Order: sequence, then C-alpha cells, then structure tokens
Amino acid sequence: MDLSHVLLLVVAGVAAGGVNAIAGGGSLITFPSLIAAGLPTVDANVTNSVSVFPGYVSSVVGSRADLAGQGRRLRAILPTSLAGSAGGCALLLLTPARAFELVVPFLVLGAGQPRPSLPMRPQPRRQGKWTVTRGVFQD
Repeated sequence: MDLSHVLLLVVAGVAAGGVNAIAGGGSLITFPSLIAAGLPTVDANVTNSVSVFPGYVSSVVGSRADLAGQGRRLRAILPTSLAGSAGGCALLLLTPARAFELVVPFLVLGAGQPRPSLPMRPQPRRQGKWTVTRGVFQD
C-alpha cells in the first residue's frame, strides 16, 4: 500500500466519522475507499465492519440515559439480531467472493436510497415480541 492509499483511507475515515456522527452511513465512504486501496471486496467488508464497531459501542455508551428501561425490548430483539448476524456472516464467508462482488453494487445502491416514509400513527403501549422482531428486519 502506497502513501496515496494511506491518505485516501485517512481522509475517508475522517469523513465517514463525521457522517456517522451526524446521520450514519459512513460505510458508504469507507467501503469503496478500501476497495480503491486494493482490498478484495470481502476483506474490505470485514475491515469496514471491524473499524466502525468502536463507534457503535461509544454511541451506546453515550446514549445510556436514553436507553434506560429498554432491557425488555433488547431481550426481545436480541435472538433475531444474533441469528441475522450469524446468517449474514455465514453467507459472506461461505459463498464465493465473486458472488459478493456481483451483489455489492446493488447493496450499496439500496442502502443509499431513501425509503418511503409511512404516516405516523400512535404506537400501542405494549408491543408483542413479533412486532419488535419484525421491526428488526424492516430497518
């Protein structure tokens, strides 16, 4: 890796950190930058995921007060989140790298598209387990 790649990754990392601090989506900057620096797509994806993890942890720590009292909801979505994460990891690591290369542009394009907003409606005070689990898949 030469100096231009290092500079590209430093600039991309700083820019992605700023984007993540404001609205999220910094991976749309860092992932293509890692590929431009010469990493294969699967390696770039894993590197990107590992690199943003500390930011997610610090965000949760910084939001402790807002998250107070959410233990029940966390326990409801945790199994679905873990199963989805494990399934995604298995797909990434067990399928040929070429399949990932073909799908990546569509995943990035889909991530960058705004979703139609639904009209706001009052939420019931108590949400069932399946309502919360379905919400994991919608986001």
